[in-house]
Amino acid sequence: MENGYFTEFIILAAIVGGIAAFMIVKRLRDD
Repeated sequence: MENGYFTEFIILAAIVGGIAAFMIVKRLRDD
């Protein structure tokens, strides 16, 4: 696995994880 590809995967995972966490917190606060 190339290092550049691995770094890009980490950034993508961080963005997706951040969005998912934001949606969960927003849903909990709406309740």
